[in-house]
Amino acid sequence: MFKVELTTAPHDFSFYQQQKGYADVELKGKFYIEDYEPTALPYAKVVDEKSGVTVIGWTPFKTEGDNCSVTFKIPAGYSYTIHICIFRKDWFAYRFYEDYIHHIGVGDIFIVAGQSNAQGNGFGEYENLIHNGIYNFKYCEEWALADHPLNWLDRSIKFGQGIYGPHIRTAKDLVAETGVPVGFVSCAVGGVPIKRWNKHLEGDLYKGMLSYVKKAGGKVAGVIWYQGCDDALKEETAKAYYDNFAQMVQDFRDDLGIKDLPFFTYQLNTLHNNDGYTDDNFSLMREQQRRAAQDLKNVYIVPTFGA
Repeated sequence: MFKVELTTAPHDFSFYQQQKGYADVELKGKFYIEDYEPTALPYAKVVDEKSGVTVIGWTPFKTEGDNCSVTFKIPAGYSYTIHICIFRKDWFAYRFYEDYIHHIGVGDIFIVAGQSNAQGNGFGEYENLIHNGIYNFKYCEEWALADHPLNWLDRSIKFGQGIYGPHIRTAKDLVAETGVPVGFVSCAVGGVPIKRWNKHLEGDLYKGMLSYVKKAGGKVAGVIWYQGCDDALKEETAKAYYDNFAQMVQDFRDDLGIKDLPFFTYQLNTLHNNDGYTDDNFSLMREQQRRAAQDLKNVYIVPTFGA
C-alpha cells in the first residue's frame, strides 16, 4: 500500500491570513510504501487552479521513519490546489499515490462583529455575488466560499430573498482592486448592546469571538464593526459608549496580539420609527462614534446617512 495520511493539513477551501504577502501552510502526517519500492517518497506541489501554472514545484516531504512533513510559503492569491504524490525521485512519471487539496486561499481575514446590521439584516432580492476569492468561516467551523447570509445563525433564504449585508459586495470590489482574496469570520448577533462585546462588563460574545477566531487560524487583518443601535436607545448607555468601545478595541488588540489592529466602523444612521424613540440619543451616539475614529489609532468610520 502506498499512502499519505495527513494529520495536519488544510481542507478544501481553507483560507490563511497573509503575512507580508505569504502564508506558511504545513502538511504533516505519515506515509506508507511497499517494500519493493524502498526509495519512493512523498512529494507535493502547489498549482494555480485559474491558470494551471505551477506556483511551487514538486517538493519532497522531510521524513523520519514513517513520519513526513513539508511547509509551503504560498503567495497571496486564491484557488490554489496542493497536489500530493508518492514516487521515486528518478521516476516522476509513475505515481504510486495521488491526492489533492483544492481551492486554498491566502489573503486578508476580517472579523465581522457587532449587531444586526453587521450580521446582515437586509431582506429582499439581492444579487448572487459568490466569488472564488471571497471566503467565509462557517458555523460548522470550516472555510467555504462566502454567500448570503454571511452569518448563518439566521439563515432565511427563499426564492432569492433572505438576510444579507454589505460585506460580500464590498469584498468583491476589494478583490477586483487589489487581487488579494478576502476571508470573513462573522460573529455578529442582532439586538445586542456593546456590554456583551466588552469583557470587563458581560463579554460573552467577545469571549465566543476569540474562540471562533482561534479555530479559524488565529490571525486576522482587521475588524468590521457595525453596532450601537441598542446602546442608543438610552441616554446613559449612549454617553458611556465611547469609553466602552475604546476599552473593547484595546482588548481586541491585546488578546489577538496585533498592536494596531484596524477597526472599520459604521456610523449610525438617523432614527425614523413610530416606537416612541427620538433621534436625540442616536445623534449622541454618532458623536461618540465620530470621536472614537478621531481619537483612536487605526479606527476608521463610514457614515451611513441615506443608506
